Amino acid sequence: MDAGRNDTGIGVTRRIALVLLIAGILTIALSCVASSQGNAVGPIPRISIGVGKAQSPQDVSTTLQILFLLTILTLAPAILVMTTAFTRVVIVLSFLRTALGAQGIPLPDILHHGPGSQ
Repeated sequence: MDAGRNDTGIGVTRRIALVLLIAGILTIALSCVASSQGNAVGPIPRISIGVGKAQSPQDVSTTLQILFLLTILTLAPAILVMTTAFTRVVIVLSFLRTALGAQGIPLPDILHHGPGSQ
């Protein structure tokens, strides 16, 4: 018998799928029970988006902070992906340079500083 295999023959993937299936069934069952009891959870809030006059400078400041935070959170993954790809290209070219035995030849500045830098 293999040391990495259990006696029941159920793999880890099947166990995870089984647990997720049971959790899904329990979630659906509990939501059906909660909805059959009427409005026990409370009223559902109404959400509205609008533009109005600010009551104080604090309102404007908070709005701008939220807008800035959402902008950063939106752009961060793209910046991370671009930076990671650039780093990978530099590493692969470094490996190629080592494989060719050209360590004495200086790298072009474009690899270290990027295009358009002084």
